Parts: sequence; C-alpha cells; structure tokens
Amino acid sequence: APAILHVTEWNIERGENLDSIEQMLKSPDVFIERAQQETKPSAADLARLRHQVNLLRQSDVLILNEVDIGVKRTDYRNVVDELARLLGMNSAYAVEFLEVDSLLDLGTEVPLMESPAETARMTEDLKPDRSRYQGLHVNAILSRYPLKNARIIKLPVCHDWYADEKQAISQLEKAKRKAANVAFLERITREVRRGNRNTLAAEMIVPGVAQPITVVNAHLENKCKSNCRFRQ
Repeated sequence: APAILHVTEWNIERGENLDSIEQMLKSPDVFIERAQQETKPSAADLARLRHQVNLLRQSDVLILNEVDIGVKRTDYRNVVDELARLLGMNSAYAVEFLEVDSLLDLGTEVPLMESPAETARMTEDLKPDRSRYQGLHVNAILSRYPLKNARIIKLPVCHDWYADEKQAISQLEKAKRKAANVAFLERITREVRRGNRNTLAAEMIVPGVAQPITVVNAHLENKCKSNCRFRQ
C-alpha cells in the first residue's frame, strides 16, 4: 500500500485549456518554458507554478468538477476519457447537466447583430456540428487504482438552471437597449441546462488496504445563498 495517497480536487473549467493541461501533465518542462515566455512570471510565481505542477503530476486521484463531453466550446472532446487515457487512470463520471441552450449549442436560432457582416460571422462561430454534439456537463473521478460501485447522490435543488435562466433571458430581451450587440452578448453568456448539482461517489481498491476507500466528488450550487449549499 502507498504510504501517502495524493488526492487533488480540481474545478477544470470544462477543459477549455485541455491542450495546455495535457502538456503540463506529460511535458512539464515544456509547459513551464512556454509559461515563462508567454506570461513572464516573477521568481515567486514561477516557483509556485513548479510546485503546483509537481503536486498535480503526483496525484493518485483527481476529483474533477465541470468537465465537458461533446460540447462545442471544447471542440466536442471527451475530456474525461482523454485525461484518463493520457494518465493511464481509471475513471467514472456523473452527468450533472445537459446543455440545451439552443443559441449556443443547437443552432436553431440566428443571431441578429448590428451589421450583416457581424451577423454572418457570429452565425458561423456558433454553428454546431450536430453529428458530434452530446452536450454533457459532468463531474468525474480519475484514479490510479480500480474503481467500483460508482453511484450518483442527488442533491437538493437550489437553482433551476432551465426555468430561472430562461426567465432571465426573457427579461433581458424585453429590456430596451441602445446596442443590440450588448443584449446579444449578454444573452449568450447565460447557460440554459437541464439537470441539477449532484455528488459522485465510488469505491477505490488500493492494493494492501483491506477495505475499499470511498472517494466523493461533491459539486455544490453557486447560484444560491449559503444556507442552501449547507443543505446540499
């Protein structure tokens, strides 16, 4: 059995920087050299970066929040599967939301900007690939050791990501604005999704340890007051 089990909890922000993350995990020297060239970090920041990279690369378990599978913003990649394969880890994931914002993901609406050229550019930028679209927003556990009995624990609802967000969009569209671009850009930053926050739990089989170790990935609601997060 390992003397120390290294566990990292990481909100990976959908995996939007997946190429950099993969480079950091597999080629840390190249990653740090690129960081030095692009951001010109101070000596203290560089030392902190090296320390964080080493911690991540030592992880036996990665507990990941907000991970994309088949979403346009991350080029329809399966972030869970890519990282698990790259690191030679086992994985389990729980779908938290299905992204259903038609403007961003389904391409059923045409944006109207202030000029035809801007409308054409934005339409092309937002056009989805329906053959690759899955729209899954998940939480995941990656482990160097076997996982079994993975299960989802539902949490109390603290915010309705479909009804509340749709209502906010409706109110935004009714508001009179000087620039259509402002209203449109505010609208596409909203997320309309089906689902709710949940908890993923799994049992990890560590050689030399008599009993399975239970690993829990809890992703609490941010669009609520603290008392509802406390209930979750």
